[in-house]
Amino acid sequence: MSPDGLLRHLATAPVVEQPVAVVAAHPDDETLGLGARFSHLRRLTLIHVTDGSPFDRSDAQRAGLPTREAYA
Repeated sequence: MSPDGLLRHLATAPVVEQPVAVVAAHPDDETLGLGARFSHLRRLTLIHVTDGSPFDRSDAQRAGLPTREAYA
């Protein structure tokens, strides 16, 4: 199925049985962009290209963690 066909199918079909892979740059991008349709995707694979932990350790420190890896 073409990307355009998939988008039309997602907008109208109650269930999508075909495998669908969603590639998101950051954790939660897929939820913001497609979250309302997740329950309609029976064979969904999510791929995040980052671990969500910024290189700046300030978020890790605020969370009480010693490293960005621990925060991830």
